[in-house]
Amino acid sequence: MNAMQAVVHQERDLHAFYQQVSAYLMAHELEHNMMLGLLHSWIQTAMPSLPVYMAYAETNGHISAVVMRIEGYRALCAAMTDAAGVEALVDHLYAQSPDMSGVVAQKAEAAVFARHWQAVSGREAHLNRAERLFRLDKVEPTRPAQGQYRAAMRDDVQLLADWILAFEMEADPSAKPDDRERYIDAVTFRMNSPLKVRGLRVWEHNGQVVSMAGYAGPTPNSIRIGPVYTPPYERGHGYATAVTATLTQELLDMGFPCVTLYTDLANPTSNSIYQKIGYRPVCDVDEYLFRDSNHA
Repeated sequence: MNAMQAVVHQERDLHAFYQQVSAYLMAHELEHNMMLGLLHSWIQTAMPSLPVYMAYAETNGHISAVVMRIEGYRALCAAMTDAAGVEALVDHLYAQSPDMSGVVAQKAEAAVFARHWQAVSGREAHLNRAERLFRLDKVEPTRPAQGQYRAAMRDDVQLLADWILAFEMEADPSAKPDDRERYIDAVTFRMNSPLKVRGLRVWEHNGQVVSMAGYAGPTPNSIRIGPVYTPPYERGHGYATAVTATLTQELLDMGFPCVTLYTDLANPTSNSIYQKIGYRPVCDVDEYLFRDSNHA
């Protein structure tokens, strides 16, 4: 085997895959929180009904890259040791899913993945969103907002489904929204999940829900907040800060040593809000979308 040759191993058994890649992912646990969060959630509950691609590349006998993808969604690529591992996984995944829509990864490996996918597929790789991962170990005091915090309830499902749809459309105006029933199912699923796996919280003022925050993706030492959404007509009152800070403290009180979240670098308001609560940067993450070269 020459110095740059990579070998791809695909696994279909969740526990076998986790046994192979867990040490590699845990070496940089927070940077790999999306992948670890999915794996831990599935181990604690159940695999998704859609097929899942799980594979890793070995270069010179050591894991050099890991890729996961739920059918119909973008791929996740975990920390690159060298470009050969990422490129080998791109070749392997392309042979099975040539119409895949995109990839999410740390900045460097996302660029390698996107560049090689463009080369093998002939489709353009477009940088769709630049995000920053933050972590928090202790909540800083913030100015209180009027209202109170509570868990989402059955009567909130329709509203929160609409808000998650609105959140996704704000984050990516070019996206095509899924059927509304999917959002209702997603809210219900979160609300019925084990407490330490995922959930939804709201901020209520004068009897009206004015902001929401979700959480999911537990890893051995962290859990991730998102989405956080306040409708435009309720913004400017500190509700997002209040619901995020209170949820963060709840998660710390559950026993998670730290809490993470992602922000859109194009949104300076959310970046400022979270840093006031006590969140600090970890790394930058890019999302690339793949589209036909004749895309208008």
